[in-house]
Amino acid sequence: MINSQEYSVVFVDSRVKNTKKNIDQKNNMVFFVDEENNVNSINVFNKHFANPKNHFLFSLNDEEVSFLQQCATENGLKISNDPKFVYVQIKKREVHPKSEKLFVLTVFDGVRDIQIVTNTLESTEGKVLVMAKPGSFTFKGDSVVLGKLMDVESEGMLTGYKTLGLEEEGLIFGTNEQIGKDFVI
Repeated sequence: MINSQEYSVVFVDSRVKNTKKNIDQKNNMVFFVDEENNVNSINVFNKHFANPKNHFLFSLNDEEVSFLQQCATENGLKISNDPKFVYVQIKKREVHPKSEKLFVLTVFDGVRDIQIVTNTLESTEGKVLVMAKPGSFTFKGDSVVLGKLMDVESEGMLTGYKTLGLEEEGLIFGTNEQIGKDFVI
């Protein structure tokens, strides 16, 4: 039996459909990859990536990200380091054309406008919230992907504390200074 302080699962990109695994015995890792060697996730069996607070989801520091990138490169693998959870500002909110209980939001991530569909009442114009971008994973292991809700495109979802396995309730709010920045768990 492996102690949870001695291993971690690193979720990289849920858009990558893993079809094979690549074992890195030198670093005690198993990379789950697709046919083009893009990484979906990594099982890390060493204390270097010990889960500090025993949370299901937590953010890696720059040193850990760099180490994983190096290990992947040495194994001929590719890791996407796109931000997965970022602060966005709600620019526009409209009622969904097919449901009064859904809203179509235009949010700004510091670079571009993004459309998402949500049912949360707290999603009013001007607020800064955390968004899960396509490629991210939720606490329950669900993949966040590009999709449609009742024929309206959605490029992600608003994120609450429970979505990330944290104990607080409700959505995660931020400030204007945080727009476009990573949400660190």
